[in-house]
Amino acid sequence: PKSKRRVGVPADGGGTMEGRCFWLIRLLWWWQVLPRAPRLAASAAVACADPGLGAEGWEYVEYLAGVASANPLPRDAKQALYGLLKELQRQGPSRLQEAAAACPREVLTLLAQSLTTIEASSGEEAMLEALALATDVAAHTDEEARSQLAWAAGLLHILRGRGGRAKACEAPGAMRVYVYDTGKLANNALACSAGMEGVEVFFHRFFAAGTCRTEDPEEADLFYVPFYSFCYQNEHIAPGNETAELDALHLNLVASLAHFRGSAKAKHLFLFPHEFWDFPSWRSAVAEAHLLVVEANPLEWLRGAPRPRGGGAPGGGPFFGRFPCAEG
Repeated sequence: PKSKRRVGVPADGGGTMEGRCFWLIRLLWWWQVLPRAPRLAASAAVACADPGLGAEGWEYVEYLAGVASANPLPRDAKQALYGLLKELQRQGPSRLQEAAAACPREVLTLLAQSLTTIEASSGEEAMLEALALATDVAAHTDEEARSQLAWAAGLLHILRGRGGRAKACEAPGAMRVYVYDTGKLANNALACSAGMEGVEVFFHRFFAAGTCRTEDPEEADLFYVPFYSFCYQNEHIAPGNETAELDALHLNLVASLAHFRGSAKAKHLFLFPHEFWDFPSWRSAVAEAHLLVVEANPLEWLRGAPRPRGGGAPGGGPFFGRFPCAEG
């Protein structure tokens, strides 16, 4: 079976009922936002006197600001806004501040909609700096404009190393969690934090920044293996062969785990927050580990694949229930 639906395009290209619904939604989206363009452009011409982007540039930003307050922007629109932000920055270190004073709503849009691109191109620290600046600029805008930052707020305290203090971790004899460094398989936390699959980021960052963490594998009670598979798929894998490539990635990842051997296999945690698990070979590779899942009945089971054994004991397959380190 396919691993999961890719973002933005129906698998059938629009030929089935699902595909027709997809294109109908896109049509309704443009029907909703296009009539607002003249009003938005007119307000931009009045509000923005800054010449850094020219009248057309600021009108375009203001138009997308109105769209973004009610709808997620497509990737090409975000890339265009990032290009305009870079143009302002190219004009000198004071240009962005001058533009923010004249056009706070528009500059907020440039920053907020560029966060994930900044993260991918310049790293997490640069993204956090841009987010801090966007937060300052947002104080001078209206609630509709500020809503562009709402999606990032839930992850911010974790990205900054807070939110990982759990009462269970501070108790005498509390469990300790070793977190693997999986490199590019767990990059771009902000971009990967949206939707159901965002729990890949939350689990990883909670354990990485939390007081349950240990750097010593000898004292670890659990080993967490981070992999932002949904995000990785959409960024690096061409459509058509996702399941096979993700299966190979998982197998290579498991083979690289320095402590996945002997009785320690049963202490390892793998997270599958999808309707499919993206790892058809899991039975032969990680059946002795704990599998943290959001779907108690993933779709491949409904198509006749054998179910795993048990529910949480070592060697017993998926782990269901409350995780003590997350309490409090």
